[in-house]
Parts: sequence; structure tokens; C-alpha cells
Amino acid sequence: MINIDNNRELLNEFNILKKLYHPLIVDIHEVLEEPKKLYLIEELCMGGDVAHELQRRTAYSEEEAAHIIKGALLSIAYCHKKQIVHRNIKPGNFVFKKTGSKMAKLIDFGSAVDLNSKHHKERLPLQRMVGLTSHMAPEMLKECYNEKVDIWGLGVVLFELLSNKLPFDGSTDQELMLNIQDGSYQFTGPAWRYIKDEAKDLIKQMLTYNPNNRISAQKALLHPWILANAPNQPNKQQLSDCIQNMIDCRFQNKIQEAVLSIICHRTINREDQEILENAFLNIDLDNDGVISYEEFQYAFNKYYKCSFADDKGMSDEDESETQFINTQHNPSSIDLEMVFLRCDLDQDGVIDWHDFMMTACNKHRALSKYNLDEAFSSFDLFQKTFVTFDDFECAYGKFDQIGENVWEDIIIHTMGTEDGLISMKEFINIMSQLLKQ
Repeated sequence: MINIDNNRELLNEFNILKKLYHPLIVDIHEVLEEPKKLYLIEELCMGGDVAHELQRRTAYSEEEAAHIIKGALLSIAYCHKKQIVHRNIKPGNFVFKKTGSKMAKLIDFGSAVDLNSKHHKERLPLQRMVGLTSHMAPEMLKECYNEKVDIWGLGVVLFELLSNKLPFDGSTDQELMLNIQDGSYQFTGPAWRYIKDEAKDLIKQMLTYNPNNRISAQKALLHPWILANAPNQPNKQQLSDCIQNMIDCRFQNKIQEAVLSIICHRTINREDQEILENAFLNIDLDNDGVISYEEFQYAFNKYYKCSFADDKGMSDEDESETQFINTQHNPSSIDLEMVFLRCDLDQDGVIDWHDFMMTACNKHRALSKYNLDEAFSSFDLFQKTFVTFDDFECAYGKFDQIGENVWEDIIIHTMGTEDGLISMKEFINIMSQLLKQ
């Protein structure tokens, strides 16, 4: 049995992360249990965290800082929409996927609270003090707060990025807390001499003392400083390719979904993941972390439909007379609503990050021999060279990562064979059907 007391934060992190699908929130891959320990295997991020990067340089430029803060706001806005309060926003909890990444992913949900959880004892207003004192909001110190503490913490982070100093300090924790409760800070020192007033204005709105008047993550994303310094930079060809993949994607059974899910979350190559992340964030126009039908339709018209006219040097009026080749379809013949419904894998009315990865990825690259070998090995834990229903259940059943309809498909495929086993050859055959559409 797991020692719940020693693993409370990890259990909390697991329970929250399995509900979150966002390109700027670290992905959880696997959970391992030992008699007295619990291990979370999470997405590999090789670029270091913002805190370490800040230590090795004087400060970030406004453009660099704006991209980091924009990414943070996107992840926080999504969390707040899902009624999740992170409560530990600090530079060390934002990590770069690779060196040179402009945006960082939010990590460490051990202190987070899910306000929707029936099992969580905390309700609004929240009362427990958690996190790094220097980044705590004054209302947290008074033990009466809500999700706006995350915005305050991010305001402190932005202040740090631009000046390499904290807005509030003190020689002791007690003095620091008194200074935070006072709420006074100054834009003094050489670093602030060349910082634009728009950046200072955003900091002021994020460090507004009264949480009721403090800017929200959604509104902060529309702040002039963010829009000017970190604008969306869509790659039209990549967006068109992603939409093409979504149009072509037709899962024939739930086992294909389960296996591709493993590949997308664990072994998809870094370049493909980056393409998918950028495409998703550019299609999600209202920054709520999901793609609505209206957003999908807009992206289709802007990036996919127009690409044909661009390629052929034609206007939209001439488009219907064109012969479309390869796998591409005449845009006018596509039932966009049907495509959207197919790509909304959990049928909740929107395409979330998980749905998008699964349907918009390049299937030929995703279903490479290496990725299929890795996926098969994740089921065939004892290297038997075949997998059974029990193997699937062992891989997924403990943590409810697959719904009942998936189990039904798995039973059909395993019990449908003469010996109840799926060999590597049969496994590849099931997955290769995705490439024959």
C-alpha cells in the first residue's frame, strides 16, 4: 500500500494533472508504485526552468519576458477555467521544453486545489498558506483567498524577469510578509529605466492589492504589452497540414485511439510536438485551452481553404474548377461539422489538446516502427512477444485512463483471435489501418 501521508502531494498532483490537457502544462506519462513510495513519470523538458535561466543572466528583454508570461497566462487561464488553483506560481515552476523555447510549461501541481473535486476539503474562500512566501498574495497571508493568488504570483514573476529583483523583500520571513501585506513596491533601479510603461501597467494590474479588482488571466492575455511583444506567429503551411490530418483521420476502433494516445503523449518526436503545440495555440483564438467549432471553421477557411488558392494562384471563385491531387480534398466538398465531430474524441463539444494531438498529428511519422515498438513494449511488460487483455488492463486499468467503450474494443480484438493473444504483427496490422484512408 502507498503511504498516503508521505505521498499526499504526488497523489494530488496526479489527480489534477490527469484532468488537464494543455500544450503548456507538463504532461503526465506514467505512475509507478512501490510499497512506501509513489513516482510520477512526466514529460521530459530539457531546457531548464525560468529560475535557473534568470540566475545566469541580468534580466530578460521585454520580448522574451512577454513570451514567457503569455505562455504562463495561457496555462493559468486554462486551469482557472477548469476550477483549478495552482497556488505555487514562481519562476522555478515554469520549464522550457528545450533550449531556445520561447514559452515555458507549468509544472508542480502538488499544492494545487481542484474546486470541483468532491473529495477535496477546501472550498472558497481558500485558507491554507502554501507556496513560496515571496510570491504569496497578501490575501493568502490573511488566509482568505481565491484563484487570483495565481495572478499575483505571476505579477511577481514578471517583475523578476524584467529587473532580476523581487518587488517585495525582507531580511526575515516576518518582515517579508509585512511588506507584502503593505502592498507597496517601486519601479526603481537601472533596469526599469528603459522598460516601457505598458509593461509596468500590466505588473500594476497583476499586483493590484484587492483581488476583486485584479486582472484575470484571460484579460491579461489581451493586454497591449502582451499583444505587442508576443503576437501569434502562425505557420500557414503547418496549420494547413494539421487540418489536412484532421480531415483524413478516421479511427476504426478504440484500440487505435489507445495506442496512438501512448505515442502522442510519450514518444512523438520533439519537432512534431512543437508543430502541434504552435498550431493548437494559433487555432485557439479565445485562449481558453480548447478549440470550438467556430475556431476550427475559422482556421479551416484561413489556413486550409486559402492554401489551395495560394498554391494555384487562383481566387476563391476559381477554386471549384481545380483538380485536387494527393490526399488533399476540394475544400467545398468537405463536411466540416462531421470532421469536427470525428476529432472531438470524447464528444464534449470541443477539441481539447489530447483530441488535437491524436487527430492532427502526422500519422505516417507517429506510427513509425520505433514508435510502434515502444507502444507494444509498454503493454508487453514481460517481453512475451504478444499482448493479452490482462496486459492492457495492467497498463491502464489502475488509473481509469481508458473508458468502458475502449475495453469493449480491446476484448473484441483479443478474444477475437484464436488464442486470445495479439502478436506484434497483428498489433502493427491494427494500427496500419490508420494509414490506409
